[in-house]
Amino acid sequence: MTSQGSGSRPGRLKAVAGGAAGNFIEWFDWFLFVSFSLYFAPIFFPPGDRTVQLLQSATVLAIGFVVRPLGALAFGLLADRRGRRLALALSVALMCFGSLLIAVTPGYAEIGIAAPALLLIARLAQGFSVGGEYGSSATYISEMAGRRYRGLWSSFQCVTLVLGQLAALALLLLLQAVLSVDQMSAWGWRVAFLVGAALAVAVFYLRRELPETQAFREQRKAAPPKVPALKLLSEHRRETLLVFWLTAAGSIGFYIFIGYMQKYLTLSAGFSPATASAITAAAENGGAKLDHGSGGEVLLRAA
Repeated sequence: MTSQGSGSRPGRLKAVAGGAAGNFIEWFDWFLFVSFSLYFAPIFFPPGDRTVQLLQSATVLAIGFVVRPLGALAFGLLADRRGRRLALALSVALMCFGSLLIAVTPGYAEIGIAAPALLLIARLAQGFSVGGEYGSSATYISEMAGRRYRGLWSSFQCVTLVLGQLAALALLLLLQAVLSVDQMSAWGWRVAFLVGAALAVAVFYLRRELPETQAFREQRKAAPPKVPALKLLSEHRRETLLVFWLTAAGSIGFYIFIGYMQKYLTLSAGFSPATASAITAAAENGGAKLDHGSGGEVLLRAA
């Protein structure tokens, strides 16, 4: 990483804003699944107990986490070999694909087992995408910021992560306010994923115009970088596993809260979906800061 960013200060500010905006959309789309599963779970899974359907959607959510470190590794290698800009554009394009697939996939009543299968494919794509986004955008923003403002501008990555989550909840509250419960269950949740896909398309075209970082241009003149995961596991195995476990402990608690509390308030405590969502949103305004993404993703890119 060089001591200075790339280009003039206004140019760097625009580039940092582009990187942060994409990060916002990535996490907005990622959290739509968590926020709206109360409505789409009965659509994608076999009819029966509603709790079982929500547990099945939670399983799909969990599987999405499995591919996040793989996305971090793949997009990290791509960013080091072909450029940060390409990695950022492809990651948001993949997120768009996942959101659009969820929005247009027919339910279990229409296509049977293919419905949850397509939902799983969409979530795998989103997990792979957000894994690549986290490390790639952190690298791009920090390289563009320059030494003097690197800490300040890099902080916008975490800021946009939390804002993406809160924006997903805000959209849920808005749709609940203007649509009936039957409309939300029938098609209202699809609107949210269409919004996510449309915003991802806009950011894709924005990221195509981002300048490449000076650090990458200088790196291309040197020898090709080593595979970061192999370097971490061979030279820093204990430290790597320690950070993975520490990050996993906090993230598991965070996602159990944001993924389960809304469902508990609705199914067990007897609140309406709209009230449960409002309570969850109010609580998450104070608790969202506990999530700092996947430490594995940052490690794989940082090396």
